[in-house]
Amino acid sequence: MRICFSKPFATFQKKVVRGKLLIFLLLVTFLIPLTVEGIEIENPLGYDTFIELINKIIDFIFYISFFGIGPLMIIIAGFYFVTATGDPKKIDTAKKMILWTLIGLLVVISAKGLIALFREIFGIEEGTTVLPGHYIYVKNILKLG
Repeated sequence: MRICFSKPFATFQKKVVRGKLLIFLLLVTFLIPLTVEGIEIENPLGYDTFIELINKIIDFIFYISFFGIGPLMIIIAGFYFVTATGDPKKIDTAKKMILWTLIGLLVVISAKGLIALFREIFGIEEGTTVLPGHYIYVKNILKLG
């Protein structure tokens, strides 16, 4: 013998099941954290705030570009000059390499200054400096205060 439920009853039954499932999931979501003990994970980065992390990333990019990639590119351009043997194409390539290297270094240096300038414009306190040690230098150059 087969029991056939009407369509409205089946729809009602689905809603009840969904409601019970929702209540169960909410209870599990809020009650399980109460029963689990906290796990302490040591900070692998060694920085306490996000600002400190950003400062170190900016400093890393600055030092790599200013003391690593920039001089290396100028040395390579000098090598192009030395080995050009009068070839105007190689001399032009070397000149462009030096020009774009200097432009890149200027952008890196000015980026640190722009951050300090924005901090001054928006009134961010010195305790939250984005670039430790460079804020006062840029402030004195631009005579902002």
